[in-house]
Amino acid sequence: WIEKALEIMEAIGARVMRDGEGKKRDPEHLRHLFGKRRASTLRSRTRYMAIWVWWVVLRHGAYSKATPSLLVEYLHLRAAEGCGYSVPGSIYNAVRLFESIGGFGQTALTNDPLTRGTAEGLMAEIAAKGVNRGEAKCYPVMVCVALELFLADAENKDYLRFVAGAMLVRVWCTLRFDDAKAMGPSAVGDMGLYMRFALERAKSTRPGRKRQLVYAYLSKIAHFVVPDWLDMFVGMLSHGPFAYARDYLMALPSVGLDGVVESMADVSDIMAIERTVLEALRA
Repeated sequence: WIEKALEIMEAIGARVMRDGEGKKRDPEHLRHLFGKRRASTLRSRTRYMAIWVWWVVLRHGAYSKATPSLLVEYLHLRAAEGCGYSVPGSIYNAVRLFESIGGFGQTALTNDPLTRGTAEGLMAEIAAKGVNRGEAKCYPVMVCVALELFLADAENKDYLRFVAGAMLVRVWCTLRFDDAKAMGPSAVGDMGLYMRFALERAKSTRPGRKRQLVYAYLSKIAHFVVPDWLDMFVGMLSHGPFAYARDYLMALPSVGLDGVVESMADVSDIMAIERTVLEALRA
C-alpha cells in the first residue's frame, strides 16, 4: 500500500515528492514517509484518499481545483448516500494524513475548521439516525438509459464501465447491496435466454455460519437502449483484468481507473465509486 500511497501523493501534487530543484525524488527514499504507519491504517487512509481524489478529478479536471468547500460538499454527499457513521471522519483523517506528509502547510484543506467540524457533525448525525442498506436500489429510467450508454462507450474508463454494468444488474435483478456482495465471476451462468447469478446468503457473521445458495435471473432482452449491455458486462467478467478468480464482485480500482487492484472493495468504497459513476453521467 506504500506504492499506492505514493501514487496518490504524486496525483495530488505533494511538494515532498520533489526536491528544492524540482527534481523527482527516489521512490525508495520516499517510502520512509509512511514507515511508521500500521498496514491496516495506511490501507484505509489510502482507499479513502483515492476515492476523494478521483471524485475531484472527474468533476473538476484536476486535483489542484480542490478547496475546503469542495471537501465539505463531498462529505455531505457521502453522508447522503447512507454511509457508515465513521466514514466522514475517515475521509477527513485520510486527507489530513496525505496533506501533512505531503507538505501542504498553510494550503491544506484540513486547516479550515469547517472541514473537521463537518466531519464530526455528520458522524454524530449518522450514528444517531442509523443507516439502512437493506433495500434494493432503484434508479429513474433515464439513469438506467445513461448507464447502458456509459457501459457501451469504449472511450470511458474501463473500471467505471464495469461499475455501471454492476449497477444495472443490481437494478434489473432488484438486488440489495449485500445480495451482490459475494457474487464473483464464477457465479455467473449463461442459461441461453437469460443469465443466472448465484448468490450466497448467511444470517449471521459468526464462524461456521450456515450459508444458503439462491439464484437471481436476468433476461438477455432486459434493456432500454443498448440490447447487448448485459453481454458486454458478462464479457468483462470473463476476460481481462476483471476476470481474476475471486468470491466477490467489486474490486478496488487502479489509480487510473483503467483496471483493478485485486482486493475487495468495502461498502464505503462502492458507495463512493457509484457516486463517481453518477457524476460521470452528468458530465
